[in-house]
Amino acid sequence: MLQVSRGDFVIQPIHARPAVPYVLSIDPNHKGGDGHSFGVIQCWALLADGRFLLFDQWRGRTHRSLFAAHIRRMKSEYRPVVILIEDNGPALDLQEQIETSRCPVILVKPNGDKLTRLRRNLDLFRNRQVVLRAGLPFMDELFGEFEGFPYGVNDDQVDTATQFFDWVDRTTFRLLRLRQ
Repeated sequence: MLQVSRGDFVIQPIHARPAVPYVLSIDPNHKGGDGHSFGVIQCWALLADGRFLLFDQWRGRTHRSLFAAHIRRMKSEYRPVVILIEDNGPALDLQEQIETSRCPVILVKPNGDKLTRLRRNLDLFRNRQVVLRAGLPFMDELFGEFEGFPYGVNDDQVDTATQFFDWVDRTTFRLLRLRQ
């Protein structure tokens, strides 16, 4: 059975924000409101040792305009080198609202089903390359979603993380390091 457990994450106390490139990975919810999927914004740090730190996350069900405001807040706070948005219904509208010359927005078309996308990235977890800041308020929900995947009620956080991992796999780090 495919399962990523708590023990597959490195949990590390991090008190100061590392001076490394950040990437926002976003899975917009289609409609907002109760009963619909969650929108997720994850802020990933590309650590110098090649590991990936989930530094912050927002997750909720909200209207597109409020979701865009959460993206703008995280963009302002973390100054990402790029923003990845799953290419679904609201993605193009979000891209137009938040893209600037200093921070491109890439619409990402998922390659394969959600289970296949996680399988492609299992070695990152097995090799202890995925780091979480100790004490993050969303850790239990994140662990529950990964441990229950693909049979759990929600999979938005897993989907947003694998979108980031797939993008990193296709991207040259040298390009990101130039922008530090």
